[in-house]
Amino acid sequence: MMKSTFAAVALLSQLALTAAVCAQDTPEAKPVVAVVQVGDDYQIVEKDGVEALKKQLDAEHKQAVEAHKQAKAEAKKNKEKFTDPAPKPTKVKVVKAAIEQDKAEELVEKLKAEAGNKKGERKARPAKKEKPAKEKPAKKEKPKKGKKGGK
Repeated sequence: MMKSTFAAVALLSQLALTAAVCAQDTPEAKPVVAVVQVGDDYQIVEKDGVEALKKQLDAEHKQAVEAHKQAKAEAKKNKEKFTDPAPKPTKVKVVKAAIEQDKAEELVEKLKAEAGNKKGERKARPAKKEKPAKEKPAKKEKPKKGKKGGK
């Protein structure tokens, strides 16, 4: 029994040393983030912070809607025209869900550059095709029917 206990202790100590050596060799884990498109802007957010960002933007939208309703009611009360459109919710799109910080920064720069190029360019509309006018065949004159027509 003494030998098996000694062997178990020796094995555990060797495993502990191996784990300590492996922990020193591995580089630190880089932070994992998400790249998010908020409206027309691109942002880097912590992976766990995406839902919090959505909730924050939703709360801001609700406040803006309430302010719009109050302003509209006030204008109606004062018999004034109210032409301000209702606020639209901000769209949130996750571009890349799990990416390292440095790669995320490169991606955001690339996406912003592409978005800037697209804004400067206007889409060229294809020219309308002109269709040749169809010639209608001449109508044959028919004698009028009735009391006075004909003979």
